[in-house]
Amino acid sequence: GNSLGLGEFNAIMAVNALDMADYNLAVCHLKNALSGLNVTMRLLQQLPAGGNSRLHSLFMSESLSTLFDLREVWLRVMNDCREESRRRRDGESE
Repeated sequence: GNSLGLGEFNAIMAVNALDMADYNLAVCHLKNALSGLNVTMRLLQQLPAGGNSRLHSLFMSESLSTLFDLREVWLRVMNDCREESRRRRDGESE
């Protein structure tokens, strides 16, 4: 599958939702993006080492580190979206 591409597509859709100030939609897209990212990380860990285990180890370390960083950014944005949505909802009820 194209799990990383699916994650990228959903991240772009989340940015578009943020441009429209639709925070709940952004959270939905980011959840889908995280799903694609999780599948990608799982698939990476199943890659055979091949002939050069040192190179494989370096590749895995760098790739997973980058994907975990991206995951952290998306989780923070999701949290910010939820807080902003809650703040707007609570502001309307006053």
